[in-house]
Amino acid sequence: MLFGLRTFLLPFYLLGLLFGFFASSAWAAHTPITGYSGNVRVYVSTTSGAIYFDANDVTSLSAVTGYPSADWTSGASNEIVFQGTQSNVNTALGKLKHSTGIGNVLIVHSPEGVAYNPSNGHFYQYVSGSFNYAQADSAAEAGPFPVGDIGYLATIGSLSEYEFLRTKTAQSCWLAGYISGTDQNTEGAWVYTGGEPGMDGFQFWDGGRTGHPKNSQTHWSSIWGSSGTASNQPDNSGGNEDAIDLQSCYQVNDIPVTNTIGYYAEYASAGGNAITSTSQTIVSSDFYVPTIQFSTSNSSGLESVSTASISVYLNMRVGRSVVVNYTLSGTATGFGSDYTTANGTLTIPANAR
Repeated sequence: MLFGLRTFLLPFYLLGLLFGFFASSAWAAHTPITGYSGNVRVYVSTTSGAIYFDANDVTSLSAVTGYPSADWTSGASNEIVFQGTQSNVNTALGKLKHSTGIGNVLIVHSPEGVAYNPSNGHFYQYVSGSFNYAQADSAAEAGPFPVGDIGYLATIGSLSEYEFLRTKTAQSCWLAGYISGTDQNTEGAWVYTGGEPGMDGFQFWDGGRTGHPKNSQTHWSSIWGSSGTASNQPDNSGGNEDAIDLQSCYQVNDIPVTNTIGYYAEYASAGGNAITSTSQTIVSSDFYVPTIQFSTSNSSGLESVSTASISVYLNMRVGRSVVVNYTLSGTATGFGSDYTTANGTLTIPANAR
């Protein structure tokens, strides 16, 4: 052996460690989604930080109404929505990342075209077809339902619910659909109809354009007026417009109950509660990609020293073991190289640093 000083240059270690770690950083923290033969719509949100994918992990996914696909990879969004085959969405979720590892991640799945509203835990769907108001009201309650226990014509109980329905569920600019509401029994006495618990026959508006909300349903002042100037609707044009349709461009309008169009359905669990059967909540640290850190910037030793210890740790604890592939490289002073290096694998246990 040649006598000399053996110096290992840590920058080579650092590159090898980081490369090996990131190569193995994709993990499936979620419970796989099952039971779908068609496309699956997936809603993902976090209580803190941001969720995101790498650009090459979303090529098999499709965007949905109201949610920009740019949010998938921006690293700045706390809410993303996408759709794809069951296999493709599960693969993508296995590569989901979280910016800080703090908080929780919510994943909610539903059939394509069925939109999850995080404000109330209900789902909404535009159902195409040719229905008059009575037929739409009955069909919405008849089932079978794609999610939940009960269904009914979408009942707009708040301005945020209205905006969600208009911007996240509407299918196209001028595609009309019935929502819950009629003054067919008494002109100007607008009431909800259908199966939302406690809302059938509940009056929300009194009068026409110059009318006013009833029973604290003040959001209807904005909803009727949002088609143009304040109190633009209901105008009862022709003297027989006793139902309400929604279009994403024109927004709301009173129309005859005999018009044949599609409708907007709302789905809930029994009692009108939030649907939780298609959701899962996971700690954000399971999606967090930690970084490798070192206790020292370099290490050197005499020829007589057989081993050198370098501490490697993560910048934060994560809820699963982290496997790090590493490579070693170094230099020796003296009359040439008389050492060999061995690559290997380091496993950092779950919740350890």
